[in-house]
Amino acid sequence: MKVYATTFLLISILFVLLIDGCIEPKIETTTTTQVKVKVDEVRESYIYINSQKLVAGQLTVKEAYLKKPGYVVIYTDNNGSLGDVIARSPIIEGKANNIKIRVINYSGQSPLYAVIHYDDGDGIFEFPESDMPDETLIVKKFSITKGTTTTTTTTTITTTTTEYESRVRYIYIRNLEFRPKNLIIHSGDTVKWINRDSVEHRISSPYTFDSGELKNGEVFAYTFEKEGIYNYICKIYPTMKGMIIVER
Repeated sequence: MKVYATTFLLISILFVLLIDGCIEPKIETTTTTQVKVKVDEVRESYIYINSQKLVAGQLTVKEAYLKKPGYVVIYTDNNGSLGDVIARSPIIEGKANNIKIRVINYSGQSPLYAVIHYDDGDGIFEFPESDMPDETLIVKKFSITKGTTTTTTTTTITTTTTEYESRVRYIYIRNLEFRPKNLIIHSGDTVKWINRDSVEHRISSPYTFDSGELKNGEVFAYTFEKEGIYNYICKIYPTMKGMIIVER
């Protein structure tokens, strides 16, 4: 009996092994798909504007591209640097053509500068407190011709000499530099230094003014009443130097 039992057990094991070998195991397969990602070329902001006449009090910017929402801002010239803002127009991100910008307080100044500023996210132009120019200072120089035109007539601009009005000029502290380093103003003008660095600065001119320590975002203002040349430095970073020339 033991022999028969052992033989039966061996036959049963062989039968199970034979059946198991005839059934192909189910193998789950995974298909891998290669996806090609198209990377758009990174474009830098730019402005195209030509010298032109005013048409119905407006300038036309031929083309502008902004890599994020901002503004095209028109400045007057101030001895080779940016002067007063006389016009601006909001621009959404991307490319825009034939942008009409209404000019205010224009009295025949030439040349002019078109500059790209970026919005800080609230959709309101708040320069110089915010909405700063592009870091690379994208500027396009152009002029308005002497005659202004409307759709039907041509008018010649005439200017008269008026008493000079005091104004505020701005110097930005950024990347351990005064921007601009040298500034020409008139007596009675006020200069405001705005600290855009993450570190503190202290602006000082011998026997004239001392700002104390300015943290990021803080402003120091000084009104220059007397003509002359005023050299100043940052007492915390003495290699930072600037100069104010005050004319009558």
